[in-house]
Amino acid sequence: MHSLGFMRGILVVYIALMLITAFGFILQNRVRILPVTLATLGSSIIFYLVTNFALFYPTILYPHTWQGIMASYTAAMPFFKNAVGGRSDLQHHLVRQL
Repeated sequence: MHSLGFMRGILVVYIALMLITAFGFILQNRVRILPVTLATLGSSIIFYLVTNFALFYPTILYPHTWQGIMASYTAAMPFFKNAVGGRSDLQHHLVRQL
C-alpha cells in the first residue's frame, strides 16, 4: 500500500522537477526569448529522459536491459511530443512571450 504522493518511482519525478526548477533559478535575471525557449525545451527533455528511464520502473513493465530502456522511451514518445509541441510547455511559453 502506498500513501498519497509516495507511489513507486515518485522520487524520480521529484528529482526531475528539482532539476527543472534549477533552470528557473538560473534564468531568474535572463528573461529573454532564446534562453527561456531553450530552458523550456530542456525541461521537457529532462523530464522525459529521467522519468522514463526504464531502470526505475518495476521489472514487470520493462526488462532492465538496453532494449527495456529503449522500449520505455519509445512508449513514452507520444507523451513527449504532446509536452513539447502540443498545448503545453513550448506553446505556452511562446504565447506568453508575444
